[in-house]
Amino acid sequence: MKDNRGSLHRIEADVEEEYLNNLRTNCYRERSYKEGLMYKARSFRDQELEERAKNMKTPSCLQLTELSRKYASWG
Repeated sequence: MKDNRGSLHRIEADVEEEYLNNLRTNCYRERSYKEGLMYKARSFRDQELEERAKNMKTPSCLQLTELSRKYASWG
């Protein structure tokens, strides 16, 4: 039974690691897209596009930050 618990913990750790890696990747993509829009808006002096880019949400980054805070408070 002890071996099964160890295997389960390993699987859980792998799933968590994969989830965090996906969040990091998605966060990077969201930020890159947002920065690209900001650059484009400034290059074309498009204030509307710049405002849209500034207000653009980065949900993966937000979720990653929230998880980081949660884990930091546990330790």
